[in-house]
Amino acid sequence: MKKFWLFSLIIMVAVLIFTGCGSDETSADKDENQNESAELSSANKEEKAQTNNSTDDSRKDEPVEPDENTLCAVCNMKVYPHDHEMGVFTGQGITKSGETVFFDDVGCILNYERATGEELKIQWVRDYETLEWTETNKAIPVKTNLKSPMKWGYVFFDSREKAERFIAENSELNGEITDWETIDQLAAERYEKKMKSMKSQHESRHSDHEQDQNHDDHHQGAGDNHGHSH
Repeated sequence: MKKFWLFSLIIMVAVLIFTGCGSDETSADKDENQNESAELSSANKEEKAQTNNSTDDSRKDEPVEPDENTLCAVCNMKVYPHDHEMGVFTGQGITKSGETVFFDDVGCILNYERATGEELKIQWVRDYETLEWTETNKAIPVKTNLKSPMKWGYVFFDSREKAERFIAENSELNGEITDWETIDQLAAERYEKKMKSMKSQHESRHSDHEQDQNHDDHHQGAGDNHGHSH
């Protein structure tokens, strides 16, 4: 009888130990599952944030339309929207810092870095036929006798075929396909000429100011001498 009770007691202890271990194991599994869920959630949030950042970065590199108050980033003249007859000459770019800047004519696009020291990471001109934005490195430039805002007269096309057709159909415009290197060289020459002119004007004003100052000093001195003569 004692052996029976002793055996029953051993069985009960074993059951309690087994149940306790099972409970601990279940709790451990639960904690592990929670940790895995938290890690997955954190990873998903990070991936989503990276995706959003990527989307934002790509959106920043898209062209936008100027408004009625937009001014050229170089010459400070009015920039024309696409529905204006001069709007076909409008250009724009994005700086390394992510700022969108507009230009009223192609020369200002090319002289932006010369004028500001800041490089454009991407720039656009309008396709002459569709008015759609086209990256400058993909646009075919055509020199014409059209009157553009800054008297450059260049128009652009997103394919050479369109440029050639335009020239053939508009002989009165004296169109001629050119390249960006040629336009940039002309822009550099015009910019240098403008800088020299501004420097000359500044020196001339400074010289005039000095002459006026000397003239005033001379009269002041003459007045003092006249007073002493009495």
